[in-house]
This record gives sequence, C-alpha cells and structure tokens, in this order.
Amino acid sequence: VFARLQQDTSALRRGFLELLRLLCTLTCPIMFGLIAVAPEVVEVLVGERWAGSAPLIRILALVGLLRSITNPATALLLAMGMVQVGFWGNVLQMVASVAAFWVAAQISVTALAWAAVAVMTALVIISWRFYYWNSVQLPLRAWLEVIAWPCVYASIMLAVVISLSAVARGW
Repeated sequence: VFARLQQDTSALRRGFLELLRLLCTLTCPIMFGLIAVAPEVVEVLVGERWAGSAPLIRILALVGLLRSITNPATALLLAMGMVQVGFWGNVLQMVASVAAFWVAAQISVTALAWAAVAVMTALVIISWRFYYWNSVQLPLRAWLEVIAWPCVYASIMLAVVISLSAVARGW
C-alpha cells in the first residue's frame, strides 16, 4: 500500500500515521494489560514455580510496545526507496544491543531486560528523525500525539487494574 503512495508524500504520511495509530491503539492496552496481570498470566500458563519470571515479563512487555512503535518503519522506508537508512538503523540497533547486553549480562537477567528497554527507547527516539522526518517530513508533534494518546489511556487502564487488584487482595 505504501509503495503505491510513494509519489504522494502527504498521503503516505497520513497513511503511516493511521497505521501507527492503529498499532498503538492495539498494542498499548495489550502490553500495559500484560504488565498489570503478569503474575497471573505466568501462574496460569506455566505454573506457580515460574512466578519469579513475572517481573521480567513486565519489563519485556515494554520492549514489545517499543518494538511495535518502530515496526512500521521498514514498510515506510522500503516504499520511499530508503533501504540503506533501514539497513544502517538495524546495524546501529545490533551494535547498541550487543554492547548493552554484554554489560547488562554481567549484572543480572533483570539488567539485561532493562538494557533491551533502553536500546529500544533510543531506537524509538532516533527513528523519528532518521526514518519519519527524512522520508515523509512527519512532524514530531503528530508522531508523538499518535503514540502518546493510546499510551495515556492504557496507563489509566493499568492504574485501575492494579488498584482493583490491590483492593481485591485486601478482601
């Protein structure tokens, strides 16, 4: 779909924003929901003896969310004929990941998970300038609004679920 719009930057920008809006609207509640109920999910899916993995699942849910935000970049860059930009972005991510993971692995598995969050956060920040601005002149404000609102609503949901869970445990 993006390839058909490559000559119309404005239409491509609108289409990309709509795709990103849909992805964020879907993935924000799912990942924030997973953060809220990770202990229960672990217990149901793999059993009580894996309860210690719930904090890691919570951290890695953030990685999943961040990854979903950068995922549509590939289609956009291909449509615009900017394959080299995507390639070098992947190289940068690989180098940063290897370095961060090597350091974090010396500390703990939890540090390793947080290193993945840090690398993906940096990639999300860098992606606006080098992927979205350079390809379709996507304004930072428009990009942030599309990402922020689903995150705000999902954060409210997260707070409500955690609060209700705390109340329910108290009963």
